[in-house]
Amino acid sequence: MESRANHLLIGSFVIAVVLLTLACLLWLGKFGGERDSALYDVEFAESVIGLSKGSVVSYNGVPVGEVVSLTIDPKDLTRVVVRVRINQHDLIRRDTVATLGFAAVTGVADIRLTGGS
Repeated sequence: MESRANHLLIGSFVIAVVLLTLACLLWLGKFGGERDSALYDVEFAESVIGLSKGSVVSYNGVPVGEVVSLTIDPKDLTRVVVRVRINQHDLIRRDTVATLGFAAVTGVADIRLTGGS
């Protein structure tokens, strides 16, 4: 008959490995959130139907960020203010233009950035 000591030793080892793995994942996840990103507000004077939190922001077709929030401008109810997080904020210049784009099949909206000298 086996002693209970072996079962306790194996169980405590498994629990320690699981806790160590979770700690490593949390530690690595902390560094993933500290990207070189910046928040920008984009104003649209049109309907932004299909655009939602988490929608893609692309620059010349390359994904560079995501939509963080959508709100109606309290000063002008015809405008929608979309806050976007851009991972490479050095791409944005004064003359960068943001337009609303739609996927042909699904109708999901995204923000497309172009220009910038």
